[in-house]
Amino acid sequence: MIHLNPAGLGRMPVAAREVLTRWARHEDQHGALALEERLDGGLRRRTQQHLAALLGAPADGITLHRGAAEAFAAHVARLPLGPGDRVWTTPYESASH
Repeated sequence: MIHLNPAGLGRMPVAAREVLTRWARHEDQHGALALEERLDGGLRRRTQQHLAALLGAPADGITLHRGAAEAFAAHVARLPLGPGDRVWTTPYESASH
């Protein structure tokens, strides 16, 4: 498993900031649902494919999430847990987990 977490790695590149700004403007003009539909309309799939190629991983092995809480919940929900199983976390996970 490879986890890419760019938190604290420095300033965002100008090109990335420009793309983020365009998406934020789109959301402001058309709403969050329209943005989500546009993202699901191919951008997410293409991003997964590009990341998979970059990492040498299968595209279906790449997941994209809006934040850490969503990622944590999505992945823990897929664990084959049974009665008596436990999920251990560190002090760095959100208190909600």
